[in-house]
Amino acid sequence: MVPIFDAHCDALMTASEQGRVIWQQSQEGQWDFPRMGMGGVACQVLALCSTREKGISPLNQVLIGIADLYRALKEYPEAFLIRDGDDWGRLRGGNLGVVLALEGCDALEGRPEPLEVLYALGVRCLSLTWNLRNELADGVGDETSGGGLTRLGRQVVREAARLGMVLDVSHLSTRGFWDAMGMDDGVWVATHSNCRALMDHPRNLTDDQIKAIASRGGVVGINFYPPFLTVAPQATIDDVVRHILHVVELVGPEHVGLGSDFDGIDAAPVGLEDATRMPQLVQALGEAGLSLEELRLILWENWLRVFQRVV
Repeated sequence: MVPIFDAHCDALMTASEQGRVIWQQSQEGQWDFPRMGMGGVACQVLALCSTREKGISPLNQVLIGIADLYRALKEYPEAFLIRDGDDWGRLRGGNLGVVLALEGCDALEGRPEPLEVLYALGVRCLSLTWNLRNELADGVGDETSGGGLTRLGRQVVREAARLGMVLDVSHLSTRGFWDAMGMDDGVWVATHSNCRALMDHPRNLTDDQIKAIASRGGVVGINFYPPFLTVAPQATIDDVVRHILHVVELVGPEHVGLGSDFDGIDAAPVGLEDATRMPQLVQALGEAGLSLEELRLILWENWLRVFQRVV
């Protein structure tokens, strides 16, 4: 079976809220280390997100999340944190690799300096915003403002690129997206966004945006959240396949991958209820006519290429 690289999951920050730990298999939520292995996912990007409404600073929320991961890795020795180029070779023999991503930069608290500390702790992917405006940029929830990247946002982009972080446009406003594409710094991807041509949702990307990401060697990770996939009351695996095929037809199989958003979504497509169901998606992609080489690109090699280039 082709290994799977999933570019977005929120379990690190949500599992504790659900009263579970990610090193033990659970019936709750959608992802944990045992279910990751059962689903054939060899590498998982785990998001660190924060909010200003929790009574604890955003930076401390992220630091607690990193500490939780460090503990989980001690409890589940088959998994390891990818920090540098030498670590990619360890993705063999049943080992499970994880990459840390900062989703939204509220944790920087208006300063660029914490970024280097977070890099030292293992963060290797960065998105500037969640849906709302912060000190760096406007998110899609503030679309009507017309705002893009701020001066601090551009400074953080340059610093993240210097350190060696993959840069993620997911959640950025339209103006923010094009501001990002106008910068020469870094490799830009969309870790968990879908196709607006198929589902008109502000979190989805237009064809022009997808082409812009591809032109810079980036990848679009297809999100499993039903409202991003279809207007139907219930999404299915076929809807995920449809979005993947749209990107393939638009820019080629080298620029699309998976970004499940497990444990960041309150519902999943029928047949993709949790990480153990990934083989069903692989089967559906094969039945849709994709070759083995195209499957290897979409499931594994595209994300591996981008992250190996940067990390």
